[in-house]
Amino acid sequence: MATQVKKLESYLDCSEHLRANLGLLDLYLLSNVQETRQALGLDADGDFRGLFVSENDVNFILSRMPYLCDRGDPVQGPLAELIESQRSEIARRTQLSLADSVYLPLDDLRLRLGLGDLEILVLLLILAPEVDVRYGTLYAYIQEDVSRRSPSVNLALNLFCRTWGERQHLRSLLMGESSLVRLGYVSIADDSPTHGNGVLNKALSIDRGLLDFLLGQADWDQQQQPAVAPSWDAVVLEKSFKAGLVSAIMRLDRDDFGRTDAIIQLVGEAGSGKKLIAGAICRQLQRTVMIVDAEALAAADTSPSDSVTPAFRKALLHNSVICLDNFHTLLQD
Repeated sequence: MATQVKKLESYLDCSEHLRANLGLLDLYLLSNVQETRQALGLDADGDFRGLFVSENDVNFILSRMPYLCDRGDPVQGPLAELIESQRSEIARRTQLSLADSVYLPLDDLRLRLGLGDLEILVLLLILAPEVDVRYGTLYAYIQEDVSRRSPSVNLALNLFCRTWGERQHLRSLLMGESSLVRLGYVSIADDSPTHGNGVLNKALSIDRGLLDFLLGQADWDQQQQPAVAPSWDAVVLEKSFKAGLVSAIMRLDRDDFGRTDAIIQLVGEAGSGKKLIAGAICRQLQRTVMIVDAEALAAADTSPSDSVTPAFRKALLHNSVICLDNFHTLLQD
């Protein structure tokens, strides 16, 4: 009897794509649980782990995770093969989705920050409890501590690394080599004094702006709003100056403005239309512009750098250009 080949289709939206990736995480978690039970000789009616997270609780949670729910039948075959099969299916369906112009924030982030497979897995590990609290219960079971429902560095290493070299590589990424950590999208900190001070015991957390971005939810505060970009017809300038400005913009566009550290300073009196011109420039470049009130940020309790950095992180996620209004206030003592 011929084997029926499953026809793959593009994802309907970012939620379906994220669910498929969480299904990949499920397989890693299931693999860890099975290996632990085999090593300790535990069955569903055995002793409790994670203080008071029972085997039956874990079985119940696993049966309702995205991968197993979508399958509708028990997992059969080596998990390593299922992991590769799921990874391959995600890759193929992602390509089909891009061809169909389906926007996938997770894949967009991967391309824009140059993230590898391990970094995506860590991101999913941190994101999962924000989507379903049952992941936190599963993490507590695996980490043998009912109070530890956030993923730790050690949990990431144990789940995703098979060799010493892989562990060292992932550890280096989490210690700052990854752009996720370097740009502040993923943070590493002590979550409780009882968990110890070593690097492996530190908890992993995700930036709220990145979480909302991956879930397809806009998250703009009053001081960081995307502005409506006007057309060039709305910009009133001396004809030769306007032509020169258009030429400069086109040159920026050809030089791949989106991947450079270009800074444009617009000088003029208050009310002279600097924000209008900034919006028109970004519209010409087909980029959104985010107006940030630097004066309000400077008046905040935090330092200017601490206030501005989240705005830049958010702009990077949304592929926006930042327009710092009243930026001179950041230069004052």
